[in-house]
Amino acid sequence: CVTVGTGIGGCVILDNKLFVTVNLDIRIVSIYKNKIKSKIENKTYLLQKVKIDKEVNGSVNHIECSNCGASVNILEKKCSYCGSEYNYLQEWYLVKEL
Repeated sequence: CVTVGTGIGGCVILDNKLFVTVNLDIRIVSIYKNKIKSKIENKTYLLQKVKIDKEVNGSVNHIECSNCGASVNILEKKCSYCGSEYNYLQEWYLVKEL
């Protein structure tokens, strides 16, 4: 793993798991007393790469298909009822905000 420039602060492999730090500008929009306020906050997060085929086990793996409403397995790439293609799994997950 090689440390890279802005946006991605760097990466490291620990116990055979890949971690990266990312620096993001996040726009926060709110409404207060009928006025829209907007501000940008800079945040840094630590993310971990997920081994999808091994990390998801023993938990609830079914959700509702966004097209037909059928119960579908998130490990599949296609609804077995209507054939809609999807990818509900994330390759990275948030470990913590730094």
